[in-house]
Amino acid sequence: MSNVSFTDDQFRDLLGVLANRSPTPIQKIGSFAPCTARFDGTRDTATVEAFISTITTFKKIEHIEDSDAIEGLTLLLTGAASVWWLGVKDEVSSWSDALSLLRTTFAPKRPAYKIYEEIVCVKQTIPRGTELFVAKKRALMAELPKPALSTSQCLDLLYTSLHVDIRDKIPRDSVTSFDGFLSKARQVEEVIAERTRTTDATIGPQSGKRVRCTYCRAFGHVEEKCRKKESSNQRATNTPTQFKPVTNNKITCYGCGEPGVIRSKCRKCNADTKVSSVEVGFYALSPSLSYITRLRPTVKIEISGISGLAHIDSGAKLSVASHSLYKVLEEKGVLFTTETATITLADGLRRRQQIKRTTVPVTIRI
Repeated sequence: MSNVSFTDDQFRDLLGVLANRSPTPIQKIGSFAPCTARFDGTRDTATVEAFISTITTFKKIEHIEDSDAIEGLTLLLTGAASVWWLGVKDEVSSWSDALSLLRTTFAPKRPAYKIYEEIVCVKQTIPRGTELFVAKKRALMAELPKPALSTSQCLDLLYTSLHVDIRDKIPRDSVTSFDGFLSKARQVEEVIAERTRTTDATIGPQSGKRVRCTYCRAFGHVEEKCRKKESSNQRATNTPTQFKPVTNNKITCYGCGEPGVIRSKCRKCNADTKVSSVEVGFYALSPSLSYITRLRPTVKIEISGISGLAHIDSGAKLSVASHSLYKVLEEKGVLFTTETATITLADGLRRRQQIKRTTVPVTIRI
């Protein structure tokens, strides 16, 4: 073994040559296998653009070749999109063609008036989630044909669909950019959320919160204790209802003061009431001007042999007999049939209940 000696300059040159040498880099071959993005064929522009943006970024970071990206795109498509890709895969020759075909199939360009309609007409329903709501609106604005709208014009369009609470707290002339608006919107939402928590904590079931009936929509009672519902159920039955006394004595008869009943159902006040079978009056009431009131004619009328007077009401669609007329006709032997009909009373509530109906001869005497 021979010894090799170097001078200081030669040894320094040798170290410089060895330091400049670097190993040949290993070419990394990437694929879409680790990518978690998936697309199922949803026909929504925002969804398609989000998917394309994700896979484009992943392809760039992983250094995936165009040919490998086209082959690996099958791993990212599911459902209807996977079936579609199997049919068009052979026609795609470049990565840009694949992305263009994705957009054309699942996110075709919409006319501008459709985009404006969705921007303006889809309103913010609650004063929360403003940041996500604004993001969706800005995605729609990005779909508009070029030239793009200015920031001021975009904010004008945004304000037409914001919740009234947000617009009230953040006036339009107080913001000039989306970042400034979102910063103020976050503060407003925090205040609203804090106020809601405080209200829920102070007004609870044990703190006297007002209850509301789900039947008549009135405050102060629940549906199980609703007098209107009870009265409706009583009218729907054919047999007289036995009234239960009320323990708190809040309901009394206006005539005799009997507790637990109302005037029209009081047996004491109605015990001496007798129905005359000789003279029965049939009247129709309607608001009218004073100068035409005197023009309303009164005619003599006879129903099943029962004589009476009637005011002619040409505007009435349906005549409903009174309870007294019903009793007189029943005493005369007129047969009634029971039917179920939708009735709207003076309180404006529509309800289904049973009614009595019959057909009798009516004679008008001139």
